[in-house]
Amino acid sequence: MQLNVIDHIDEQIYTDFNTPQGDDFEDIPLQVINRILFNEHPVKVFREYRRFSRGDLARRAGVTPGLIARIERGRMRAEREIMRRIAAALHVSLEEIA
Repeated sequence: MQLNVIDHIDEQIYTDFNTPQGDDFEDIPLQVINRILFNEHPVKVFREYRRFSRGDLARRAGVTPGLIARIERGRMRAEREIMRRIAAALHVSLEEIA
């Protein structure tokens, strides 16, 4: 089977994204990675992957569901501390959602 360029790029990104980084390694599905690559907001993608509602994520991060919605829609860039709390609630690094 011959891979086209997109398949090869996806495979490399998947490999890079899923390289172990300490003890908290998680194998992220290629579908999740592709959604982020195709410009869906990482907060929304990871929230849906974790099967959290906006309210669930907001409660876990100590923010409002409206703030989560604005971040996901790209209508605001949250402060680093808020993004850190959202990342912790999603069990991902800040770099993965920033």
